[in-house]
Amino acid sequence: MQARNEAWCREFEEFMILKNLSPRTIKTYGQIVRYFLKEYEEKYPGKELNDEIARSYLIGRYKQGLDWQTVNSDYSAIQKFFKNVLMMPWNIKKIPRPKKTRKLP
Repeated sequence: MQARNEAWCREFEEFMILKNLSPRTIKTYGQIVRYFLKEYEEKYPGKELNDEIARSYLIGRYKQGLDWQTVNSDYSAIQKFFKNVLMMPWNIKKIPRPKKTRKLP
């Protein structure tokens, strides 16, 4: 399973390079997807990766008290990974983008 995840990470990195994303974005999104896949392996051994797992992961990140920007970056990276590497649909109704928090002046 770990070999498959490493292959997915390489494929995702190559996709981002071909999309001409910045080196910083490639590094950040790569770390996010690696962390997501590590947690997937630990929590769901033997279960097929799906959007419910991604949804659960993002909810968990929010419940950890992370900033909107962090959860939004996680969302963007995982969404790109699902759509462009796994070629799986991303259900916007089931997994909506986090709403930006607004601070009062």
